[in-house]
Amino acid sequence: MINNPVVDENQVSDTLMSQWSKFMVCLVDMYRLMDRRPFITENGYVGVGPAGILPGHVVSIFFGAHVPYVIRQESESPLQFSLVGDAYVYGIMDGEFMATEYRNEVFELI
Repeated sequence: MINNPVVDENQVSDTLMSQWSKFMVCLVDMYRLMDRRPFITENGYVGVGPAGILPGHVVSIFFGAHVPYVIRQESESPLQFSLVGDAYVYGIMDGEFMATEYRNEVFELI
């Protein structure tokens, strides 16, 4: 809880200067999230992905990739997807998902 959310400009300046390193870390984190959007998958995974992510897009893990990717299905026959962007998904970033049941599918990335 914030004790006193209304402050004058001198208090802001003093606080900012005394917490400069924390402020810079926060700015870097906010900059990284500028074009990102939070999401929840149908099976409950929480993540942050590209700003263009929409319902129906798929989170995919490509064998050998370091991060999951969000893809959009373009056609069923042949099975084709386009890349929307990379994602951070809590609970699958360190290979945990590969220990569960997963579907191995081959498709064309266009």
